[in-house]
Parts: sequence; structure tokens; C-alpha cells
Amino acid sequence: MMREEGLRTGPIVLISLLMLLPSLLLVSPQTAEGGPARGPGLDIAVVEISSHSDHGAITLTDQVVIAKVVNSGTFNYTFPVNATLQVTYMLNGTIETPIFNSTKQLGTVLKGPGNGTNVTFPSWKPTSVGTYWIKVSVDALDSHTQNNSIRISVTAMAGTPAGVKVGVDIPSKLLNIGAIRSG
Repeated sequence: MMREEGLRTGPIVLISLLMLLPSLLLVSPQTAEGGPARGPGLDIAVVEISSHSDHGAITLTDQVVIAKVVNSGTFNYTFPVNATLQVTYMLNGTIETPIFNSTKQLGTVLKGPGNGTNVTFPSWKPTSVGTYWIKVSVDALDSHTQNNSIRISVTAMAGTPAGVKVGVDIPSKLLNIGAIRSG
């Protein structure tokens, strides 16, 4: 009798769990490639500035800022999105002075949950040694505004600071072009 009752309730329990699973997934935080937890609803986020390191050193040459922007929400985002780069300089170490601004229209490339894009802004050039703030933000209409921008600082130095790569990295497989192979 016990076994017969288990056979009748087993499928009901399984179906109940399958019906609850989508709700549980929406409540549970999800992360995407080190990004912030996926918020329920609409959420467009700037997840990183990949071209520069926070507190990193740069030279007095053209700087190209690249940032990753993603739809980290659980719903389609159908509104156009703009990403803005703002660079400011710390004048006399105390007064933050705007020196560069650029806005890129992303359109609806972030429509689906999980969609992301790398945004490459026009170059800017530091004119003096010192601290610069780089901020990338999006004008998303969502309820998770805490991840709509990222701000980092970099220090411009004269010459080539230690640890800063200068030149082009050549993949080792390209160095074998023209090599004689015995076979």
C-alpha cells in the first residue's frame, strides 16, 4: 500500500517543483562574468572599464577607453541606451576639472537579458601629469541605478611608467611565419 501511494504522489511533487523552478531562479542572484548580480526586472549595467586599471599609470599619449555594458536584468530592455565617458583632472589635487566628454548611442543592442557589448570611446589625451578620473555611465531607465556607472582613477606620468606596455604584442604563432619545417 505504501509503495502504491508513493507512485501516485511522486509525479505531483515533481510537477510542483518544476513549476516553482522559474520563480526560484528569478529570486536567486545570478552573476555573469564577474558582473553584478542579475537584478529582477530591467537592469542595464556598466560592469567594467577593461582598457584601464583603477589606480593605474598612464602616459601623456592618446588614451582609448573601452567599457563593457550588459543587460543584467531578467527582462528584455527595449529602450535605446547611451553610454557616456567623462574624464576629469584633479587640479591642484583638490578641484575636479572636466577635460573630456563623449557619448555613444548603443541603440537597443542590449535588448535581451545577458546581452552585452564593449563600448569604445574616441581617444582623449592627458595634458599634464597627475590624477585623472575616468567615469563611464549609461542613461538606462531601470530600478537598479547603483550599477549604471563605474569610476576609476589613473595617474598620468611623464615618460614610460614601470609596468606600462609600449608597442604591439605579437602572438608567438605569427613569429613562425617563414620558418622552414622539416617533414
